[in-house]
Amino acid sequence: MPLLPGKKNIGHNISEMQASGHPHDQAIAAALNVARKHREGGGLNALHVPHLRPKKLRPPHAFRQALHRMHTGPIHSSVAGRTDHLPIHVPSGSYVIPADIISGMGEGNTIAGFKHARRMFGGSPYGHEGGPYGQGAGPYGMASGGAIRHRAAGILFKAPDDKILLMRRAGRDHRGEWGLPGGGIEKGETPEEAARREVKEETGHEYEGPLAAATKRAREGVHFTTFIAHAEPFQPKLNDEHDAHAWVTPDQAKDMNLHPGVRSTLARVAKATGGSASGVPIVAAGGEYVVHPDDVEEVGAGDLDRGHEVLDKFVKRMRKELIGTLKKLPGPKRD
Repeated sequence: MPLLPGKKNIGHNISEMQASGHPHDQAIAAALNVARKHREGGGLNALHVPHLRPKKLRPPHAFRQALHRMHTGPIHSSVAGRTDHLPIHVPSGSYVIPADIISGMGEGNTIAGFKHARRMFGGSPYGHEGGPYGQGAGPYGMASGGAIRHRAAGILFKAPDDKILLMRRAGRDHRGEWGLPGGGIEKGETPEEAARREVKEETGHEYEGPLAAATKRAREGVHFTTFIAHAEPFQPKLNDEHDAHAWVTPDQAKDMNLHPGVRSTLARVAKATGGSASGVPIVAAGGEYVVHPDDVEEVGAGDLDRGHEVLDKFVKRMRKELIGTLKKLPGPKRD
C-alpha cells in the first residue's frame, strides 16, 4: 500500500497502516519518516513503501524517546493554534484546552494564559478563594461536587516480578477491602513524607528508596496521592489497621475485593506502564494546554467523564465571553 507524502497525510498514513495490521508504533514511525523524506526531497515526490522494513524506517533513538514521552501542560510551538500539525502522545483521559481559550485567559497573551492554566490545574484545591476571573467556588463556576476535607497518601509497592503489595483493611472504613499502605497527611507534611510515615506505621518497613507520583484522586471529600516504589518483596508487620497482606499480580488483584480507589489506581497504572505506555496519539497545535487525567478527574469530583463535561462547558462559556469582550473593544486610536 503506497503511503501519501507530506505532513498533512501523517494521520491518514497512520490509520491506513494500522488498518493493514501494522503495530501502532511502527505505523507512527513510518508515517513520520515518509513526511520527513517528502520534506527533504523538496517537492511532491510520492514515496511508495510496498514492504515495510522497521529497521530502515525507525527514527533516531532520541526522537523515538520523544515519541513515547507523554505530554501534559502547555504546548510551546510556533505551529499556529488552529492548525493541528504536532503529533504527540498524551495520557489516556487527558483534556486539551484550545489555544484561543488559553490566549483569552491571558487577555490575548498566551504565556499569561499558560500561567493561569497552571494555577487552575495544580497546587491549591479547586474553589479556594474563588476561581480565576471571578468564577464561583466550584471548578470554573460549576458545581464542585463537595469540598476536599481530607488529604492522604500511600505507596504502591511493585516487586521485580511485577507483584504488588495489597493489605486487607480491618477498621470500620471499607472493612474487608484490599488496599495500599497509606493514610492521612498531617500538618506540615508533604504527601511523600506522609506516605513513607504511614508505610512504616502500618507495615513496620522503613522504605527509603525513590518514589514516583503515580495518581491523584479526589472522591467523597478525600484527595489521595499514590506513589509507586520499585522494591524487593518484604514481610509486613501488621498493626490493627489491617488483618492480612498479599503480594499478588495485577491480574490476580482484579479478582479481589479491592477498595474502589485502589481499583481505579491499578487500572490507571496499567495503562501507563503496560502496552499503551506511549499514551494516546493526538495531533495538537501550539498554544494549547493538555490537562492531566488526574486533574480532569478532580474537576469532576472523582468522575473522569464528568470532568470532561465540566471542561467542555468551561470552554464554551469562555469562548462566548471572549467573543463578547472582543466585540466591545474600541478600534485603533487616531491622532
